Amino acid sequence: MSLPHDVEQQIIQALHERASRAMTLTDTTRELERWNRSRKMRFPSPRILGGVAVAAVAGIVAVVVLVATGSSSRSSVTHHPHPTVRQVHRLLHRQVPQHLKVLSGPGLAEGVAFNAIWASNQVPGRFERVSLDGTRLLSSVTLPSRYVSPIDSGTPGYNPAYYGPQRAGGVMLLSVHGAKSHDGYLILNRSGRIAGFYPVARAGAIAPGPNGAWVQTSPTTMTRTDAAGRLTNVVVQVPGASVTKSVIAAAQAGSYLWVALDGPAPGSVVEINASTGAPIGTVRLPGAPFAVVATPTAAYVGGQDYRLYRVDAQTREMTASLLDDIPNGGFIAASLGTDGSVWILPGVGAVARLDPVTLQPLESWQLKQNVPGDFGAVITGERIFVSDAANKQLESFDR
Repeated sequence: MSLPHDVEQQIIQALHERASRAMTLTDTTRELERWNRSRKMRFPSPRILGGVAVAAVAGIVAVVVLVATGSSSRSSVTHHPHPTVRQVHRLLHRQVPQHLKVLSGPGLAEGVAFNAIWASNQVPGRFERVSLDGTRLLSSVTLPSRYVSPIDSGTPGYNPAYYGPQRAGGVMLLSVHGAKSHDGYLILNRSGRIAGFYPVARAGAIAPGPNGAWVQTSPTTMTRTDAAGRLTNVVVQVPGASVTKSVIAAAQAGSYLWVALDGPAPGSVVEINASTGAPIGTVRLPGAPFAVVATPTAAYVGGQDYRLYRVDAQTREMTASLLDDIPNGGFIAASLGTDGSVWILPGVGAVARLDPVTLQPLESWQLKQNVPGDFGAVITGERIFVSDAANKQLESFDR
């Protein structure tokens, strides 16, 4: 028996509102911080508006700024019909994790680099390096107080709920938001020790890479670094970016740099030539972006509408979409395995591997039932690491 169309739409709307309320009530600091951050960036503080003068970074003499022109076909805006949306809960067949390890301390898995898992601690200004078998801490680093602010304090400072350490060639970079001239990037050596710092007008998104990174240097610009993490003279003015629709996330892979812009829906993600910094095109999305990861052939954009979007790197078409419709789920974001596989954390206590083209879930695991706090997954060739921020621990198990 089918329901009238208007009744069906009312039921769907009610379920969406229920999921939204559940997220607000149950999710931990990382989710709420990122939501608050997206709201604040739409109504920026005078500190951000007046901070552009800090952008004159020492050591940069000639700066090349690449701006997309509206008439250029290389910077065109791509609009495409929306693909069929897959729903997560109808597609999962969850397994029980094997050889589960639980390590207390690190609560937010950030990435893998230099033979270690890098994870932020819920204690502001502290992060750890974890062994690849998930059994022990390799090192723990606490940042100087001038780079740190308490979570939820509303004051500038490093906050693990925003961005964790990311690779830039032979070093790691950490974005910090400090008072006065302390908004910038810390350079960390391979053991996590501080090796340098440079200020920028606005620190934030990092697109990591083995030969260098792209880093956010203002609400509207991205700058390429060298293999030592230092800024180069290649700066991109991101098409469509503004103080109220600023850069929120970035990723690079193969020939492409992808930059997601914050702001009210519809959202957008910009494709840029990662070698030259020349803008290629802009893709419109139904929802405002939240996070982005990329492979050489596609970008995977997590939206604030609880959807994951796949964008083809060659055609700039949005080719697939996945809805995280599980109650108590948070904003959906993808993680990439070291082998290029695509993963998500659907709802609470679960992790799933997706088909990289269709976003069809291929396999999934259930760690626990209805316990909030999972934010971020790191996948190596042998193990799956899942953050348990609520309990300040990192869980891992065999693939």
